[in-house]
Amino acid sequence: MCSAAIYGGVKFTPQAKKLDKGIDILIATPGRLLEHVKLGNVDLSRVEIVVFDEADRILDMGFWDEVQTLLGLFPKKRQTLLFSVGLSKSVKRLSEVSLKKPVTVAINNQGDFAKKVEQTLYLVDKERKCELLSFMIGTHNWHQVLVFTKTKQSADEVGEYLNASGLKTLVLHGDKAHSKRTQAIHAFKENAIRVLVATDIASRGLDIEDLPYVINYELPGDAEDYTHRAGRTGRAGKEGRAISLVAQEEKNKFKEIEKILKYTIKTEFYPGFETKRMG
Repeated sequence: MCSAAIYGGVKFTPQAKKLDKGIDILIATPGRLLEHVKLGNVDLSRVEIVVFDEADRILDMGFWDEVQTLLGLFPKKRQTLLFSVGLSKSVKRLSEVSLKKPVTVAINNQGDFAKKVEQTLYLVDKERKCELLSFMIGTHNWHQVLVFTKTKQSADEVGEYLNASGLKTLVLHGDKAHSKRTQAIHAFKENAIRVLVATDIASRGLDIEDLPYVINYELPGDAEDYTHRAGRTGRAGKEGRAISLVAQEEKNKFKEIEKILKYTIKTEFYPGFETKRMG
């Protein structure tokens, strides 16, 4: 059984050659797949099974039009599966146009990672987050630290600060070329760098074995994403640590996270970095 993966950020020709040989399983991003369709490199009229993995993210990233176009290219008689973190309005909308008499399978494992993951919340002034982050990593001599930011700009700023502090760091986000992202992940896995700073979208599918530390430099826009961030450590029953650096103005957002976790994480102050707006 032959398979191939096609995605943007790399040359068309090698992908076209794989498609020309004939394949059984195709893994693709919506945009690049449509580009190959337009070039006549792939025919979707005989597809038997369609799987939308991480459907929520596909739609959040603005690929609704591409998905609708693809649905029109697939045969009407097919099996379609949607995998999603949650049932957002966009995912429900996609299910309505792509599924017939669907069966819902729900796995409620929110917070299961907590059995082996030590979770800590440090209240700190926003302007001192970079300083505290660098201090913690350097003082404790931590290695393989995955830091999450909410935006690409924040990721670049944090990466620049940590590198200037002497902590070898690479940044992972959507504006990075595919080759650069692959190199960053490889360097992180091989301990060639100490810190990887990433946005949620860029880090999807990132699997680091025995990852010891996850740090939320900024809280995710969607509270449910916290569990996916923290759950990247402490896998397969192993211990890990998830730390959140929370500014006073972010406390309400963290309460949303605690509702999903169904328990409260004690608020702490890192010595020497106590917030000026305590209380």
